[in-house]
Amino acid sequence: MTASGRTVSRRTTRPVEGVGRARVALCAVAILACVPYLLIKTAWLSGSRVGIPEGSVLADGTTTLHVLNAVTLALDICVVVLALALVLPFGRRLPGWLLLLPLWAATGLLTPLVLVVPLVTVLGGLGPRPSAAEEAAAPPFLDGWVAPLVYGGFTVQALALGALFVPYFRERWGHLLRGRVADLPAAPAGRLTSGSAVVAVVAAATAGALHLWWALAGRSGLVLRLMEGVHAAAAAGAVLAVLWLVFRRRPGTRLAVALTAGWAGGAVLAAWGLWWFVMSVSGVFHTGADEQTSTPAEWLAYSAQVISGLLLLGMGLSLSRLLSRPGATGR
Repeated sequence: MTASGRTVSRRTTRPVEGVGRARVALCAVAILACVPYLLIKTAWLSGSRVGIPEGSVLADGTTTLHVLNAVTLALDICVVVLALALVLPFGRRLPGWLLLLPLWAATGLLTPLVLVVPLVTVLGGLGPRPSAAEEAAAPPFLDGWVAPLVYGGFTVQALALGALFVPYFRERWGHLLRGRVADLPAAPAGRLTSGSAVVAVVAAATAGALHLWWALAGRSGLVLRLMEGVHAAAAAGAVLAVLWLVFRRRPGTRLAVALTAGWAGGAVLAAWGLWWFVMSVSGVFHTGADEQTSTPAEWLAYSAQVISGLLLLGMGLSLSRLLSRPGATGR
């Protein structure tokens, strides 16, 4: 390689000037947190049954399971690439949408885990443990060491990525978040915009009501109830974001708060709604004809949250173009 080629290589692989050691360390932490999951998924795709007990539905090795394992492996590889993009120079050269879309998806998938896993760790340790008979009656799924390793890794990934993303966003686009909703220019009026906003609110409210009911009375088990509660909160955030940003309710709301609610709420709804939808359609975890499949209410919730989440994504892209105009927030 030429001397100039070596110079380009060094510039590409060195952190952005001013990033600091803390962010480089966070990048390393995020990548290391991905390693256990990447190794497990690679082993499963290679035919290994490490971590899978006899009799588990995961031991079947169906084509659908192989596809899902490949997809989830690719998703975690994306986390590695995102962590590098947030500290290395190539990330600054990427188009905004190419970085923000996978970060939006990562926000949706990881946010419930980073909220629920610590709570389950604390509250589960304080609560009564299942009896030996209950544990024996439960169908085998994964060896006991797998879930703490995997979900602990997801939690660390989420925290590290979030700590990297906030300063990156502030440096690259922070000027777009100053001010309040009242400072925004008038949005393009039209039936399509208003109609999409109404559909998003109705769909998010429908999903939120169902998740709230399941959190309070419709689910058994601490993990499921906490997950349902997080999804109900995400739906509430999505509704508030549309009311603030599209219908301009509460114009004194800080723009950063409104955008954060829409970003996180819409991402959680879309990502997990799509995931649950795929799991239900594929029937991966249905081990017998007598096992209860997804109910009509669950299908409604999954569909409603995917619709609302994707509509919020579309409205967010439109708003980003609006904010990119000179003097968009009156500054």
